[in-house]
Amino acid sequence: MAIIDDIRAERMKKLELLKEAGMDPYPIDTNRTHDGKTFLASFKNLESSGESVTLAGRVMSLRAQGGIVFADIFDGTERVQILIKKDDVGDAVFELFVNAVDASDFIEVTGTAFTTKREVSSLSTVSWRMLAKSMRPVPDE
Repeated sequence: MAIIDDIRAERMKKLELLKEAGMDPYPIDTNRTHDGKTFLASFKNLESSGESVTLAGRVMSLRAQGGIVFADIFDGTERVQILIKKDDVGDAVFELFVNAVDASDFIEVTGTAFTTKREVSSLSTVSWRMLAKSMRPVPDE
């Protein structure tokens, strides 16, 4: 039980970080334009048009590599990879993401469809916001 208490205490600190940055960690709405399934089904058209897309979902995994973070979000329809680059969102927005977002949080991300070097259909993020800060990790499957 002590491990869960430690995780919760750390996440409470991250909740305060969000509030200090002026971000509501539990907004009442989302601006989602596509669910994961629709995004992936219309990916080629979205990529060629450069249309702005807003997705929302639970963070299932995070992989940081210097000035970029890859994350997988799941909205109940499909798992979608997102990419957040410090150069695209700015230092403050990037650092808030790195320091406040955990696996199991619900987030909203806006950006454009793009294909990675490994040919993964992804969303290149230009902005993000917290939809629900989780106080506990995702349960084991």
